[in-house]
Amino acid sequence: MDSLLKKRPLAAALGCLVCGIILDRYASIGPSHWLKACTVSLIGILGYRLLRPHWNPIKAHPRLATSCSHVAVILILTSLAGFLHHWDWSLYSRNNLALRLSYDPSPCHFTCLVTQPVSYARQIRNSSWQHNGKTKVHVQIQSVKEAGGWRTADGIATLWIGGNAAWLRTGDLIECWGHAWRVNPNRNPGETDFSIVMRHRREKLQIKVASQKSVQRLSKTRPGIVARLHQYFFDRVQHSFDPEIMPMAQALILGNPGALATHRDKFIATGTIHLFAVSGLHVGLIAFFGHWMLSIATGRPRLIAVVVIIWCYAMFTGLRPPVMRAAVLATAAVLAFNSHKLVQKDNILCAAGIVVLLCDPSSLFQAGTQLSFLAYFVVSRFSFNRRPNVSNNGIERLISDHQSLPVTAMATMWRWVYAALWTSLIVWSATL
Repeated sequence: MDSLLKKRPLAAALGCLVCGIILDRYASIGPSHWLKACTVSLIGILGYRLLRPHWNPIKAHPRLATSCSHVAVILILTSLAGFLHHWDWSLYSRNNLALRLSYDPSPCHFTCLVTQPVSYARQIRNSSWQHNGKTKVHVQIQSVKEAGGWRTADGIATLWIGGNAAWLRTGDLIECWGHAWRVNPNRNPGETDFSIVMRHRREKLQIKVASQKSVQRLSKTRPGIVARLHQYFFDRVQHSFDPEIMPMAQALILGNPGALATHRDKFIATGTIHLFAVSGLHVGLIAFFGHWMLSIATGRPRLIAVVVIIWCYAMFTGLRPPVMRAAVLATAAVLAFNSHKLVQKDNILCAAGIVVLLCDPSSLFQAGTQLSFLAYFVVSRFSFNRRPNVSNNGIERLISDHQSLPVTAMATMWRWVYAALWTSLIVWSATL
């Protein structure tokens, strides 16, 4: 354990975070127990640091004391991860509207705030819901009307409006009359459990409104700068591209994969759906062009500007786990390139995992996050420019350096084929 903490401290920290999240998900440990374990471990480390120069038992057994301090650090990281996951996955406000509803639709009169640009889908042939298309809106519940009048409520929900309600904008406070229900859990084996998928976004509620006549705009609030920029570029994409190309442009530029809902099966069949998921490819291109366009600047200002551009784009596309992973890796690559230092791939991958789990602990159980890290691990391990292992034995190294051209070419070719097969397998798995 000591050697792991010294050689791979980030890997050990990532392992502790993963263990804490898994324990909280399946062992149902309360937040008070995580806080107690973290507090006791912190007190132990502080006592060790204060008593180490003066207490004789610590001086007599230094290795044992060091191992105990490492165990305390592991408990702190595990408890922190468990508490963050419990806070994100299990704790909801008492005023959450979903806690008062059942799985059956019930009439509801409420006010809510539009949090993201709306997306409109035309009528799908053979659809069970006959309408002239529908509009998907992500909202934050503000209040609900009951028998005694208006009551404060909250909760994140997906609002479906019959017809084209593209006139809604981010920051609009609207009043709606419709039907609301909690998301049903999966009842058939083998099907996707959408209640878990939506719970990762802290959404436990769905609302359906029959038409635009049941939606009224009350006022317009001023959203954050990221939301305003997202709405601005969303409008620019809508006005700049044809309706047939617009869904692909939204997925590629804005990181909105939901725009490809009607064409998703076609891209999955051709194996190109991964190109529309904003991840390492897009963030890497942003970092490269940002570094190239700022070539007139030198030193620290250029470095800071490129890092700011990377993270602004990551925030702009929603800070999804694959985007955060790519942003951390791109930031490390830019820092290493400008400082002329080599960075270990394992360390920056573990650093990216730590950042992702601290920001979104429940993303550990998402297939997109797992495949994103697995794909980078495979590509980094079997990259084409990977140098073969050099033996410390002088005779073996001499034989390796004087191999004939056919043997060297054959070994290189098999290395490339091996890398291509593994990379293709991971990319293909990501499209399932």
